[in-house]
Amino acid sequence: MYQKAVAQDLQEQINKAVNNIAMDTINEYLKSKDASIEGREEAITEVLRSKMNESLMSRISKALKGKSINGIHFNVYTYKDDAEKEFGADLAGFLELDLGAEKIKKAFIAQSKICQPHADKEIGKYYSGDNPDIQKQASNMLKITSDSFFFLYTEDGVFVVSAQHVKARGVNTVTTKELHYKNLGSFYSEFFQCFIGDHKIADFYDDKKSLSDYASTLNVKNILYIQAKLDKNSSENK
Repeated sequence: MYQKAVAQDLQEQINKAVNNIAMDTINEYLKSKDASIEGREEAITEVLRSKMNESLMSRISKALKGKSINGIHFNVYTYKDDAEKEFGADLAGFLELDLGAEKIKKAFIAQSKICQPHADKEIGKYYSGDNPDIQKQASNMLKITSDSFFFLYTEDGVFVVSAQHVKARGVNTVTTKELHYKNLGSFYSEFFQCFIGDHKIADFYDDKKSLSDYASTLNVKNILYIQAKLDKNSSENK
């Protein structure tokens, strides 16, 4: 029973943490000295996307690190590769579950996109983003794991779509109009419940050197590692 309660609370905590991440990041950028530097639109988008990825990890870490939710204690570790190179994915998300019987480790990888709002007479508001490399990025991620996704940063929060679905459409667009999607909190709730996650790419330890080595192995820029353990001191487990 406690796992269902944790999953629901986890969903709420993450959605709350990332709710305004896109608009907050853009507003912070516009106030910074970097915003006054002229540059190509794609270069500015890359800067914003990188800042959003960093903020995503920071906000989730702040929301969960050291916290106990319904008898489950959370810890969070993050890693960022500052190298100037092309990465295969923006983020690898790891989860280690230690709830008493058996430890479970699993992971996913994701590419992030900044998406713009649009209006449709039938479905109303939706978001989409274009990039000539989307199909290539989907293919490269899927060569590593079927648990590959695109994170869509929008003014209404962070949405997640499957890289397999993106690849199947065969176009260089990610959109909530044509693709099945979840908000990030719902995605992490299912990650916690073991509906999402590849155990074959999650064999590593949580020290800083291991995160660095693993980022290099998967060719990802950022790692967000969440550890969830049964809190033996919690009154709910006595």
